[in-house]
Amino acid sequence: KSRDPFGSIEFHPRVDIEIERQKKGRSSLCYCGTCKRNHTTRGDRPMTRILPEIATLEQHQQQVLNDPDAYRPACCPHCGKSGLHHHGYYERNAPKGEGIAFLLRALFILRFFCPGCRRSCSRLPGCLSPRRHYWWKSQQEVLELLIAGHSIYEVAQQKWPYYRTVRRWWKRLETCFEQHALSLRSRFPDLGRSVDWKGFWSHSFSIMSLAQAMGWLDHDGVYVP
Repeated sequence: KSRDPFGSIEFHPRVDIEIERQKKGRSSLCYCGTCKRNHTTRGDRPMTRILPEIATLEQHQQQVLNDPDAYRPACCPHCGKSGLHHHGYYERNAPKGEGIAFLLRALFILRFFCPGCRRSCSRLPGCLSPRRHYWWKSQQEVLELLIAGHSIYEVAQQKWPYYRTVRRWWKRLETCFEQHALSLRSRFPDLGRSVDWKGFWSHSFSIMSLAQAMGWLDHDGVYVP
């Protein structure tokens, strides 16, 4: 075993997960119940990857230092067994934006290892988007401007993202509307009054932040970008 850079977590030797998958004929880790991939392992199941209660990067840093077990899943998303161990970490670039992100070039995201199926998984704080290098807050500001009627070009001139990035976010929001609406309306009935997808998200942002909305979607097993 070795010690982590924070000096408080023990790690087990690293396992080449890709080789293990090839040996056992397993598919990639799925965090959402609506994944388009076909799983070759019956035990694969969705896992809540986002922890909404950790809303800032500062909270994440303190959580990793003082109580890293908050990130430990109750059970393995692959085989369903409990007893996952700390298994090192991976570095992720700090999102483009404000505050502490300018001071950090990389973030430490904890990994956890399942001794049952010998596979690993990780979870993220609520402030981070699983697949985008921008804060949820920054993404919401962009989307609110577009909903208000500003063009994609105008928004790209005002905010961090490039034109293509803004266009991709906007298109994705429209494409996933039915799936997102079905999940969120089951928790927030008032959202059912919205006529179209723009009105739905405009109303949603008056009730909750984009980060909170994505946290609920992740909890319901819906794909989160």
